[in-house]
Amino acid sequence: MREFVVQASCLQALRRGNVPWRIRDALLIIIIIIILRRKPTLLKALIFDCDGVLADTERDGHRVAFNRAFQEKGYTFTWDVDLYGELLKVSGGKERMRHYFIQHGWPNDVKDQ
Repeated sequence: MREFVVQASCLQALRRGNVPWRIRDALLIIIIIIILRRKPTLLKALIFDCDGVLADTERDGHRVAFNRAFQEKGYTFTWDVDLYGELLKVSGGKERMRHYFIQHGWPNDVKDQ
């Protein structure tokens, strides 16, 4: 019975969406372990993936999303593949934008630099 309570609590926390990613990942692992203990044949394979390992989500996903957001804000710059490759040396999207703006100038409508 205790495992059901842990599993239910984990799922509720995940649904709320206010769980830091490290805790979320730990909770998912706990849920998987509980499931496998009950029904070991339920899963045939389990793949753990870090962002960008199985698919290049940085170049073809995040970069494209940044450019769309810039366009929606009316900014005239875009991040091409080569530039974004350099920007990936800075971890974190917010930090990456700050780094770019420090080097190339801040958009006029940004108040908090």
